Amino acid sequence: MSSIIYRHAIPTEIISDVVKLSYYGDPVARQSPRFFTYRGKSMIIDPQSQELLSYKSNTIKQLPSNYILWKRPTAVIVFINCFFKIPYSWSNKKKRLALGGMVAYTKVPDCDNIAKFFMDVIKGIIFEDDAQVIGMLVYKSYSDSPRVEISMQRISAV
Repeated sequence: MSSIIYRHAIPTEIISDVVKLSYYGDPVARQSPRFFTYRGKSMIIDPQSQELLSYKSNTIKQLPSNYILWKRPTAVIVFINCFFKIPYSWSNKKKRLALGGMVAYTKVPDCDNIAKFFMDVIKGIIFEDDAQVIGMLVYKSYSDSPRVEISMQRISAV
C-alpha cells in the first residue's frame, strides 16, 4: 500500500538514488530537552542522547561500506512508515481490519515527533543537513511486527 503513495509523489525520471532503512521495535518519538539550573548555571539535558547514538549505530550498520554522504545542494524526499503493535485486547475481527489498513492508528506518538527523532538519527549519515529535505511523508499503521521503515530518495537536478 505504501509503495502506491510513493510512486505518485515524484516522477521516477528525476529520482537518482534510494536508500531504505528498517528499525525493528516500537516506533520512537523525539522527547523535548530538559532545562534546569545547577549552581547558578543553566543546563540542558537530552533524555534520548544514548538512544540516538544506538539508532545512529544501527543506521551505519545497514549502509553499504562504500556509501557516500549526500552533500548540499542535493534535494531529498523522506518517507517514514511506522508500524505499531495491535493491542491484545482487540477482537480477531478488529485485528484483521487493522492489519488490512481499515483501522487507523490515531494515538500518540505524533507523526511530527517520530519524524523529528528519525531525522536526528539519519542527519549527518545519509545526508549532510535536514535542510536538504524538500518533502516528507509520515504514515502510522498497525502490524504484527512493530517497526519503522524509512525510504529516502535523492532527487537529481532537472
